[in-house]
Amino acid sequence: RLVDGSRYNEGRVEIYYNERWGTICDDGWSTEDADVVCRQLGFRRTGSIVIPSLSFDETQEEVRIKDVKCTGSEPILQRCNLGLLASTETCPTSNYAAVRCAPKPPTVRLVGGFQSNEGRVEVKYNGVWGTVCGSNWDKWNAAVVCRQLGFDPKGAQKRGFSHFGEGTGQVWLNRVDCRGTEARIEDCELDGWGSSQSPCEHYYDASVVCRRKSLNRYFVCDSFTV
Repeated sequence: RLVDGSRYNEGRVEIYYNERWGTICDDGWSTEDADVVCRQLGFRRTGSIVIPSLSFDETQEEVRIKDVKCTGSEPILQRCNLGLLASTETCPTSNYAAVRCAPKPPTVRLVGGFQSNEGRVEVKYNGVWGTVCGSNWDKWNAAVVCRQLGFDPKGAQKRGFSHFGEGTGQVWLNRVDCRGTEARIEDCELDGWGSSQSPCEHYYDASVVCRRKSLNRYFVCDSFTV
């Protein structure tokens, strides 16, 4: 598990070993080790970053593991070579292993519209579709969604709460803050996925209307250009 991170995808690494949670001393802690941890937790298989544990609060959990050596291909951390910390050894809190994982990119779709370029915004995260809260939804957020779906971001229009009907299930995102230049909604400032700190009801589901890209197409029929 990841503990004490400011975001859902980062934190101090703790491992459940011999029926107890414990920390890992980061002697030799590498990107390959971090990739295995992130893969085990359901994040991207690569792209993990080793970060200083000083970023997080101190913990009372004991240091249990040291000298982790992963090749990067292991499905779980327990398959790597692990060393046990002897009772006479110590590991400073500044040397606790910590990581920032790369989130899996969600899939975006528009639901409930009369045409393919409009609808309620839904994102797919960890295999489950959910909605986006529109409590602070603006034209810049709408522009990013439209760009991600292959539409023209210029002229993207936001729509009022549940304009295309209320969704069901999980509200995945709340407090989305885009500049309007991002390629994907996950590149915007997010309040975490399914954050319980800022719950939102489906009445507030975000919606957009995207502008189709203009196409200059020419067809030649019997020597006439149309």
